[in-house]
Amino acid sequence: DKTAVLSGHNVKFDALFLANTGFDIKCQLEDTRVLAYTVWPNEDDHSLKALVKKKLGLNPTELSDIQFTPLKKDLEYLDDNDYFHFSDGKYCRRDLLSQYHVDDIINVDKLRDIMPGSEWFTQVEMPLTKMLFEMELYGCPLDLEQSRLLLLQYSERQQGLLGELLQLSVQLGFTEEKAYNPNSTMHNAEMLSKSGYDLKEICEK
Repeated sequence: DKTAVLSGHNVKFDALFLANTGFDIKCQLEDTRVLAYTVWPNEDDHSLKALVKKKLGLNPTELSDIQFTPLKKDLEYLDDNDYFHFSDGKYCRRDLLSQYHVDDIINVDKLRDIMPGSEWFTQVEMPLTKMLFEMELYGCPLDLEQSRLLLLQYSERQQGLLGELLQLSVQLGFTEEKAYNPNSTMHNAEMLSKSGYDLKEICEK
């Protein structure tokens, strides 16, 4: 359903998994992790568990809490119907793993409820997420001839801008003994300052 929305934290991963197991993903994709970046850009950790703890005040179960590594002598007693075997040799009871995923789904919804949307998110981020999903699923054809033309245009533009910068550097006091290096953060900062820009104000913005 193209009008429906598949929501999730890192939803592109979920959509790719579903697509590779036979589902035809035609709906819109809403990534609450991307939304969290736009709503709380200063947070250090935008993972689901971290946001659920900090923003919802909950204490979600970590996967490591329900995993275990059995002793070799106990392996024969682990029924495949009752336990899930991870590739790293760890096991988990299937009922606990199912509840773990259910809790994640519920927490995604709870988190989404407290995050305001925006035109930027719905008109830019959501379509971009869907486009990236399709690029990873189907591949992305490239027009090599157009790419070569763009490379040539950008190279010429780069050389022109570099020439302008070098001329400006001489006007601002750079000399042969202290040649301007466009790849130097310190030199660029000095150029901006000498050109009248308030670096502190720029950084704060």
